[in-house]
Amino acid sequence: MPFTAEELEAMRIADAEIEREFEASRSAQHADAEISKWLDELAINDRMDHKQLHSKRYQRAYREAHKDEAAARQRAYREAHKDEIAARRRVYRARKKNAAPDNCSVRSGT
Repeated sequence: MPFTAEELEAMRIADAEIEREFEASRSAQHADAEISKWLDELAINDRMDHKQLHSKRYQRAYREAHKDEAAARQRAYREAHKDEIAARRRVYRARKKNAAPDNCSVRSGT
């Protein structure tokens, strides 16, 4: 049984309203996360002395300035050691597969 034109219009309007509410909620969550991150950064910086803060800022600036070089080094390493990395991943997955789930609880027989 197909929908009538009025029902289709009502569904379109409801979908548009839901989408607007979702986008507003998502942007508010993003803003809250950014503010929280900024406050955490302030708290961390307050606990550092001048030398530590300078070192932190210098390292961040250095990493930002040289991130392309670091990415190229990492790509070259992964390409050169592809087989070793794959073997490590296989071992990790096998161990993880055979391990007990994290949500298991051990109960006594009583």
